Amino acid sequence: MREARTSRVGIGVAWIACALALAGCAQRPAEVGAPAETTPSAETAVASASAPATAPTGADEGASVAAAESTGPADTASGARSNEDDGRHFAWVKRVYRKDGHVWVQADFLQLFEGDAAWAEAAKHSDEAPNDYYILNENKKLREFPLRDTAEVRMDELDREAPFDHYTLSAEEFFSAWTEAAEDDYPRVYDYFLTIENGEVVMMENFWTP
Repeated sequence: MREARTSRVGIGVAWIACALALAGCAQRPAEVGAPAETTPSAETAVASASAPATAPTGADEGASVAAAESTGPADTASGARSNEDDGRHFAWVKRVYRKDGHVWVQADFLQLFEGDAAWAEAAKHSDEAPNDYYILNENKKLREFPLRDTAEVRMDELDREAPFDHYTLSAEEFFSAWTEAAEDDYPRVYDYFLTIENGEVVMMENFWTP
């Protein structure tokens, strides 16, 4: 009996020794492999951290290009200006003022009909067209434009009842004439044709009516 018990004890010890040896073998690859697992994750972290750094660079470059494109010519009065209103427009000038060292106008675009077209349009509104012209203001949006420093303002002679003569004012001269005039006096009571280029007024022509 003692020999059988001893042999069982020996077998038990042998099994325990084998189990410990296997456990030690199972743990070693995890310890050796751990640095191999952390190396890619570190590289991935560096790559992911560096990738966004290139995105703002592209955004900044795009913003710089957009800013450069919107600045326009160096001699413009206002810098960035929209050209959506470029062309020749009939308008009521409501204000003339200074801003950023330049003369600006606030204008309300109008529709001008002359001759037979004036009478036809007036009839649509149960109205008349005296002197064969009719002015319509369906859109009361106010727009503001700078006068280019070289702009010309072509005016009729103000001292007569009819425009027998014409003269041209610079932007500064027009500003002075406007600020010195009464609300119901020339040149405030005129309507004007505005010629706009690159968002700036390059010419103004008053529209004289009897």
